[in-house]
Amino acid sequence: MLKIYHEGELINKAGVDRVVLSHVVLLKINWPVFKSALKTSNDIVYDAFKARNRTCYVTEGGDVFHHMTITNPEIGHLVFGANPKRYGLMELSPSNVRDGINLVNFTGAEFIRCLANTAKMLCERFGLVISFSNSTFREIEVNCTFALKHPFTEYYRPLSVLFSDMPYLKKKCEYTGKEKNEKKLQSCSAFNKQLSVTAYNKSLEMAVAIKQKGTGCVYDENGEVIESDLMRVEYKLKTAEVCKKWFVGLNTVADFKEEMVDEAFERLIKYYLLFPLARWEVENERGLNRIVKSYIKRSKKGYGWKTKLLTELRNEELKNREVTLLDLNDLNKVIFNYSDKSGHKTRLQISKNSSGFAFDDVFLQNDREKLNEIVGNLKCYIHDDINSSTEEVNVSIKMWLEALLAKGL
Repeated sequence: MLKIYHEGELINKAGVDRVVLSHVVLLKINWPVFKSALKTSNDIVYDAFKARNRTCYVTEGGDVFHHMTITNPEIGHLVFGANPKRYGLMELSPSNVRDGINLVNFTGAEFIRCLANTAKMLCERFGLVISFSNSTFREIEVNCTFALKHPFTEYYRPLSVLFSDMPYLKKKCEYTGKEKNEKKLQSCSAFNKQLSVTAYNKSLEMAVAIKQKGTGCVYDENGEVIESDLMRVEYKLKTAEVCKKWFVGLNTVADFKEEMVDEAFERLIKYYLLFPLARWEVENERGLNRIVKSYIKRSKKGYGWKTKLLTELRNEELKNREVTLLDLNDLNKVIFNYSDKSGHKTRLQISKNSSGFAFDDVFLQNDREKLNEIVGNLKCYIHDDINSSTEEVNVSIKMWLEALLAKGL
């Protein structure tokens, strides 16, 4: 995978984006600094009103108030209050330290440094002495971003396959443009209340942000400007329990380690993308084989089966809104298992010049190549036996799935 950069920072790496921390502790308030900030800053919403039967936040140093919110573009969003027990929440992302642009995510080490700098700025600017040591992760977003060879909207069918069978998640695709002929794919998602997986066109968002900020462009390791679309694959872990599940050994910020980001991202890619894709490959090949077999039988009677086979496959996709045949080459691989009455295999193959195809036919758009391109980029974040060639799904996984399917599981 060719490395790409923005303002000297690596873009296509696994990293942390938006994070929400709970159990953030306010140790004490430096009142002279805080009162000065109250007068000069619009970033603070402060409610000191204390009354009987009203919940209050009490700091370690004995300071008492009802509610406090700080929202600052360089720091993030911080809330302290009591309902009924005291709580402290902190939301931050790479955009807080990169002038509002979150094209480049945080490595584990960068995230820890960001927390330290955040605590320092809160102390210096607002007089708040806080601690993240026992804070827990309430929400985490992890992602990767890579450059595409084609416009993002041309990846609808490959993404439909990739998102077709994610465990316990509901699929949804979103488009830009109001008119039918202007519709362009913007994102493909699968989600539930605990977690979501999204592949979206990062270029649409970044084109506006970079233009507004006047920042530099995206370029590769050779210094060449990247003008193609960028795809971001992002996981949102929406609860504390889900964060702990995927970041193994992570209870508090004190437990956070650099390698946890790569390890969690690798597990997420396998479970929600690569393993379901391997299952789809096996099931789809078996389904195509059943359809092809019935048409091959009719071909011996001079039946014009090729055009009718292609028509059925198109109709199946329209009817079920699921990809039945990704690419003509996939179909010819299945057909190659059969031979005509003279024993020739190649004579049964379907040519791209067949009368059953229009020049812009959906089966001739190199969608298999595009799927392999996405998978190849994702496999760069895998470090074990699944990291095979981009053209092949891991053989051991396929054999395992075939065994399960043969048993009807």
